[in-house]
Amino acid sequence: SLKEAVEDQSQVEFSDFPLEGPRTAGWMLNEISKTGQDPLARHISWKHENDIKDEQRLGEMHEALSELLDLAFTYDQLDCTNLACVESVCRRLQHVEYEP
Repeated sequence: SLKEAVEDQSQVEFSDFPLEGPRTAGWMLNEISKTGQDPLARHISWKHENDIKDEQRLGEMHEALSELLDLAFTYDQLDCTNLACVESVCRRLQHVEYEP
């Protein structure tokens, strides 16, 4: 399950991590797992809760990023908390979700 996979994640601090600021991928994945949803199911909930229409670019971007996160985490079974690319995806997802 997603929850078990999140529990197996272990963030390692790297002195040369290429992105500045606090790392949020681990936190975001943990929060998603608390909902009992995978990233794609969460996308559908987010879209509905925010009245995002199918043709809106914001929704399309959120869906693409959610699918990427879902594949990396559930299919590829990567330790997503230590990947700069996944950190970037998580940051962009958060930006889209809180964009005015």
